[in-house]
Amino acid sequence: MPDIFHSASDLGLVLGNETITLVAGLLGAAIIADRVPRARLLLLADLMTGITLIALGLFGLFGLHNN
Repeated sequence: MPDIFHSASDLGLVLGNETITLVAGLLGAAIIADRVPRARLLLLADLMTGITLIALGLFGLFGLHNN
């Protein structure tokens, strides 16, 4: 970590920005979860999980990763 962040304030800014985006994302997800029927929400979550797993498998299969 010391190689990436040159000072404690740099690290604090990065962690602060991460926290702000996490809270905003959770608030947005809570609003969507309150307004969408549960069955549709679960179907969408499973669909997104499947797409992510297929993409990761294809990236690994065809060598689209960092070395």
